[in-house]
Formats: sequence, structure tokens, C-alpha cells
Amino acid sequence: MPRYFFDFDDGTATHHDDIGTDLPNDQVARDEASRAMGELAKEYIPGDAPQKNMTMWVRDEAGVGLLQLTLSFAVKPLL
Repeated sequence: MPRYFFDFDDGTATHHDDIGTDLPNDQVARDEASRAMGELAKEYIPGDAPQKNMTMWVRDEAGVGLLQLTLSFAVKPLL
């Protein structure tokens, strides 16, 4: 079963996945990355800043990048 690595930048630091996760295929890795980004958003947003940008990269066991997910969140007062 292929191993996938999920690296993450929360806007202040990059977190490298050195362990990885065994998943059946690229589509399952994509689904897992989307789910994980949603969970990370719950943890990091809104935080102290009115704006947050987060990025996740998925790579295979050879280190080849497969996906990049980006999430931007901003709070803008209207008054």
C-alpha cells in the first residue's frame, strides 16, 4: 500500500510529516487531505489574527508532490 505524507504550513511555521500514512491510492489521499484541512481549520481559525492562510502539501514516498491545498480565512468589519 502506498505511503503519503501531509506537510502543513499554518502561516507561522511549516510542519513536516516524517511518518506518513498508508492509503490505498491518490484519491483516498486527496480525501484525507481535505478532511485533515477541515480539522486543522477548526483548530487554527479564527485565532488572534483577522486573516489566516494555511497550505497543505501531499507527497508520495518518493517525495514527489501530488497535491497542494490552500485555505484562506479573513474577517473584515463592514462598519
